Amino acid sequence: VSTQSTGSSGINAEYGDLNEVPTLDALFKWVCENNFVINNVNLLTYRGLLKKIAVTMHDVYKNDWCVRLSKIHSTVIMDEIETEAQKFRRANESEQQKRFQYYGHQFEKEILDLSSDQKESDIVVTSKVGKLRCLLAAEVDGRDKTGNLVEIKTHRTMFNDHHRRIFEQNKLLNTYIQCYLVGINHTFFGFRDQKGYVTHTTSYSLPDIEERCAKQWNKDTIMCFLSKILQWALDQIETGKVYHLYYSGDDSIRLKQVENVNYLPGWFIEFANKCYENRD
Repeated sequence: VSTQSTGSSGINAEYGDLNEVPTLDALFKWVCENNFVINNVNLLTYRGLLKKIAVTMHDVYKNDWCVRLSKIHSTVIMDEIETEAQKFRRANESEQQKRFQYYGHQFEKEILDLSSDQKESDIVVTSKVGKLRCLLAAEVDGRDKTGNLVEIKTHRTMFNDHHRRIFEQNKLLNTYIQCYLVGINHTFFGFRDQKGYVTHTTSYSLPDIEERCAKQWNKDTIMCFLSKILQWALDQIETGKVYHLYYSGDDSIRLKQVENVNYLPGWFIEFANKCYENRD
């Protein structure tokens, strides 16, 4: 599939509390504990994977990715497979990268007035990407004083047009899609110097970001691209088989069938089967 596409898509989000880190098993547990009827959705996954796929054609670093797909009746399960390049980057993070990540976490806690042992909010969201109904797990930073979900970000202070252009092409794009997929409208940025001190802050709503970045990227084009890739992949996979959907940093996204691995827990498969039996 070519990584070029145009069009539009929309998101309608409804929320639930996950209460633990958004792994696939945590999502499965939430589904069972809340008796969620999974035959009402086409895709179960977490937000971060959809964001990676969505920004593929705008990723200036050409970062690769791989997701695993399997189908229970008409519902597809998607989770992440770590690539060799991702393993290498993780193992070779610089001390500066780790330090800036730490600064970001501390800034989040300060802004949201969290104690050292408190964590982000973990939510489950039902949303729609194109014609596909999705159940997404997501880890969000928290809520503001009015109760609205908000994403907190840090970024280096910008001194020239090149810095601002990279900020719009990369940071604001990723932040926007991350928020848009789960219906979050509020972001708060702290801009830091090289020593990690935040020198000023700015709030951006999603319309603010979209207007600022209009010359860099288009939300409708990106969401249509995501919708088409997902629909193309889901139309090809068969029940009982396992597939990898992957991007290697070139101009194509590929789908291949791989060796069947029984990685879905039996208790979740049993629950899913009952959902479909009750429907019939």
